[in-house]
Amino acid sequence: MVIGEAVAKALGSPAGRMWNWASFLLVLTLTSVAIIRSPGGPGGESTGVLLMCGLAFLASLWRAVGVGRLDSGSHVGRRATVSALSLTLAISGLAWSEELRVHGDVDVRGRTSISPADSLESGTTAAVSVDRAPTRARLRVTFAVTDALPAAQSCTPDTRLDVGAAADPHSAYRGVRSGSAVDIPLGGQRPHIRLRVTLRTDPGCSMNVSIAEAVLHD
Repeated sequence: MVIGEAVAKALGSPAGRMWNWASFLLVLTLTSVAIIRSPGGPGGESTGVLLMCGLAFLASLWRAVGVGRLDSGSHVGRRATVSALSLTLAISGLAWSEELRVHGDVDVRGRTSISPADSLESGTTAAVSVDRAPTRARLRVTFAVTDALPAAQSCTPDTRLDVGAAADPHSAYRGVRSGSAVDIPLGGQRPHIRLRVTLRTDPGCSMNVSIAEAVLHD
């Protein structure tokens, strides 16, 4: 009996328990949706979402479990502050997650291909394709260029690329080095993005070209 009374006192009134667990479930739902819908992306963009959701969850859980200790009149203000804080953090995390889904950076390296990619000679033009690309304004892409015959040549330092949208070859970025990023405006290309890459190197050199990084962004 003594133990039962102590537990009952610690948990507070049934109405208080119901309200606090309902509040906790609301915060849990909001944070779960925010985390599930968070797109991730390069550079740890979703770290803020995860941090907000984690703090909201912990604050709401502490509020629900510690309701008895906060139910006295002297703790009404603290109880309201914790509830408001957890709900605000959960809503902010969800809003941030949705913002990232619409405007955040998207790593599309796995969806990006280049053809032909091996044993290219000077003047050869390759096609770069990004399929099922989400709607963004620009593509930041980095190419890696290596010697196709490293035992017989060393042409990488003097090799350059001309990179541009396939529909507008006159807007190409010229003289792009291996490992240097170019930021290409996409215009109306949706959802399949097409680029042209032309190799510029010394006569007799044979080069391999690959995609090192591809990120869509606004």
